[in-house]
Amino acid sequence: VQSGAGRTGKWWGHQHFEEMNPDMLIFAKGIASGFPFAGVATKQHFFDKMSPGTMGGTYGGNAVACAAAVATIQAIESEGMLDNAKQRGVQLMKGLVKLADK
Repeated sequence: VQSGAGRTGKWWGHQHFEEMNPDMLIFAKGIASGFPFAGVATKQHFFDKMSPGTMGGTYGGNAVACAAAVATIQAIESEGMLDNAKQRGVQLMKGLVKLADK
């Protein structure tokens, strides 16, 4: 959850590793700017095994939560937040290396 929604410079943390192809992604508040919202993305054959109502909870979607998620996705894309997160990651790593060298 903490490595999704653009926080690492890519939409999902696993995208930094070409050989990684997860069976399931679970995401929550970050996809809706902290608004209670969560989701699961998985391969169809996993969803086919779930009965209706299996995926419920306090972070289930509703119209307001879905609107918050759409607005967040649009802001991440239009405001260049993926690139900014990538740049902040580079900045952080340089600072950590500098600290380690002391």
